[in-house]
Amino acid sequence: MDQPKKVLPIAPIIKWAGGKKKLAPIIEQMVAAQIDLSTIDTYVEPFAGGASLLLFLSSKYTFKKKVILDINPDLINLYLNVRDHLSELVAKLSSIERKYNNLSATEQKDYYYTIRNNFNENILARKSDHDILNTQLEEKISSNLNQACYFIFLNKTDFNGLYRVNSKGTFNVPFGQRKQATLFNKSNIINFSELLQNTEIMLGDYRITEEFAGPGTFFYFDPPYRPLTDSSSFTSYAKSSFNDTSQQELAKFVSKISKKGAHFALSNSDPHQSDPADDFFDTLYSDFTINRIQASRMISAKSQGRGKVSELLIVG
Repeated sequence: MDQPKKVLPIAPIIKWAGGKKKLAPIIEQMVAAQIDLSTIDTYVEPFAGGASLLLFLSSKYTFKKKVILDINPDLINLYLNVRDHLSELVAKLSSIERKYNNLSATEQKDYYYTIRNNFNENILARKSDHDILNTQLEEKISSNLNQACYFIFLNKTDFNGLYRVNSKGTFNVPFGQRKQATLFNKSNIINFSELLQNTEIMLGDYRITEEFAGPGTFFYFDPPYRPLTDSSSFTSYAKSSFNDTSQQELAKFVSKISKKGAHFALSNSDPHQSDPADDFFDTLYSDFTINRIQASRMISAKSQGRGKVSELLIVG
């Protein structure tokens, strides 16, 4: 990889539960204590979400290859449109933004639910997740510009920026009653699109990224967090749940890529936060370095659910 560079980080274009924008500098510091990031040629993020860490590290390092993957078809569709159809996306988003901001409060609510219904109709019309997983999105479904615009609109105007689906896989977050909406920052989304020009964007299960494992590759895993309490798992971004068995399977995958010479960092909740005797992750990742860091959690249905919490950052 080239020598480190220093430019202002690009901001995520969506709000995402568990986003790492604020934690990114701390994550980099802890990773750099063990891994020389200047030797990394390939960056892989199998749970892309808002891609905050990719954006931060790309402001300091020039990776020859970047790969982002997610199991959420609509999130991946958004990134494909930002990369490949930016001018059309910006034009349509501008039109939606102007229309929304000129409506009365009652009309804005009706407009929100109209867009949400359109978004969900597209979800139901699409082939099931199982039909399109483990492949690149381009091979199975065409890039949907309207759906990408709906995604951003809902993210910017729903309650607290949540992305949550029900058992049918349809989006069910209520209206956030925002009087004025800014759907995008033009210069930022242009820079985001430029970054994605040299990024492979994939849809599917994290396991398909094994092909990139090897010396010179760094993986960052940010899976759905293990709930600390029965009520703390407030959002599901894909139909399939990520339970303890899923966490154990991910740990096996992490060990596999590590044996192939790849480096990694993985974030998750800290069970000690609610039960000091719960060593679930300490046992799973006993072969690697387990760091505990303080993180702010801003996406919560109740204000008392926000604040500082301990998280794990596992590095190997």
